[in-house]
Amino acid sequence: MSVKILKNAKVFDPNPVVNINKKTDLKIVDNNIATIGNNLIAEKNDKIIDCENCTIIPGIIDIYADLSALQSSNSLLIKEAKTAHKAGITTFFYAPDKINTIDSLSSIKSLQNLQKKQKTSSIKTIGALTSKLQGEQLGKMYSFKKQGAVALCNALYPIYNTKIKKLSLQYAKSVGLKVIVLPQDAYLSAGGCVNDGPISSKLGLPAIPIEAETCDIVVWLELVKKTKCPVHFVNITCAESVRLIRQAKENNLPVTASVAMPYLLLNENDNLNFNTDTHIIPPLRSYQDQLFLQQGVVDGTIDIISSGHTPCSKEQKLKAFAMTKPGISGFDSFVPLLFKLIDDKIINKTTAINAVCTNPARIFNLTSGITLKKPANLVIVKNQNTIIDNTEFNSFGKNTPFNGFMSNYQVYKTIFKNKE
Repeated sequence: MSVKILKNAKVFDPNPVVNINKKTDLKIVDNNIATIGNNLIAEKNDKIIDCENCTIIPGIIDIYADLSALQSSNSLLIKEAKTAHKAGITTFFYAPDKINTIDSLSSIKSLQNLQKKQKTSSIKTIGALTSKLQGEQLGKMYSFKKQGAVALCNALYPIYNTKIKKLSLQYAKSVGLKVIVLPQDAYLSAGGCVNDGPISSKLGLPAIPIEAETCDIVVWLELVKKTKCPVHFVNITCAESVRLIRQAKENNLPVTASVAMPYLLLNENDNLNFNTDTHIIPPLRSYQDQLFLQQGVVDGTIDIISSGHTPCSKEQKLKAFAMTKPGISGFDSFVPLLFKLIDDKIINKTTAINAVCTNPARIFNLTSGITLKKPANLVIVKNQNTIIDNTEFNSFGKNTPFNGFMSNYQVYKTIFKNKE
C-alpha cells in the first residue's frame, strides 16, 4: 500500500462541487484521496511531503497543444508529456496537424498506446474535423467518438466550403462531440505575421487584420444558431471577438471560448524588436485588445485560459521574423504566469483556477476536483520567487518571449496516476 501525506498545505479548489479553501493536511492512499484534515498522523512507511508555503490546486487541463514541430516523433511526444506533468498540466489536448492528422482510428490508437507507456500526463486526442484536414470531406466522427476523442477540430487549416462547415456541425452534434474552432479567414490572413496597424507599418511586416478572426467567428455563429452544435473558439485575440462571443452567450447559443496565455500578457508592441519568439498565429493584437481579453476572462465571456503551447526548434526561430515558425513554448512557464496574473490583480484566484481546471473539465466532460475517495490529480504550487529561464525548460521547445519575467510561484510537485 502506497501512502503519501501532504502536510501544512493551503488546499484551494473553487469548483462549486468541492469549494475548499483552507490550510490542512491531505492523505493519499494508493492514488486516492483518503483524508483531508488537520494534524494527520503518519505511520512508519508513509511518505511525508512538506507543503508549507504551498498551495494545492487540481491538476491543470490544457485544451490545445500544437505539437506539429515534433514531426510525429514518439520520443519527443513523451518528452512533452513529461514536461506537461512537471509543469502541473495533468491533461492536455493533442491537436491534429498535417503530419499527424488524427483522422484515422490507427492514429488515435497509436497515441493511446503511447500514453499507456509513458504514464505521466493524460493525452487527449482531438480528431480531425475533415478528412486529412483538407476541408473537403467529413472526418470519421463516430469512430473518433468510440475511440475516445475529446473533440473535433480542423486546426488552422481552412474549410472554404461553408456547406461543409454546416455539415460538420450537424454530424458532430449527432455523435455528441464538441467542435473546436480556431477562427481565421484564410484569405484575409494569407501571408500575414503581425497585427494590422501602426506597428505592422513601422516594422514593414505583412499583417493580419482582426477581420480575419471576426468574420470567421460570425460565419460559425450563424451555423451554430442553425445546428445547435456546441462550439468552442480557441485562441481568440481581439475585443470584437469578445463582444461577438458575449452576445452569442446572451442569445443562449452553445458556445464557449478560450484565450492563450500570451495574449493576456503581451501585445503587438512586443513585436517591435523583431523578437521571433513573439511571432505567433493569430498575432498579438493591440494593448486595448489585450485589456478586453483580460476583462473577458474576468466577466466569464472567456471560459478557459490555455498555455498556447507550440514548441519550436531553435532552427525554426533563427530566420527573418515573417519566415519563422509561429509559436511559443507554453508548458514550462504556464503556472508561474498564471499566478503572475493573480498577483498583478488582473484576475482573481478563483477565476484563474476555474479557467484552467473547473471550466475545461465541465466543457469537455472531464473530471476535476480535490475530492475524497477520488484519484489524486493535483498540483503543489510553491510560493517562491521565480525568474522564467528557457534554459531550464523541460520542453523540446525553448522558444519563449517570457524570459526574465518574474513570478512568486512555481510548481513544486505534480501528483497524478500515483506519480510525482
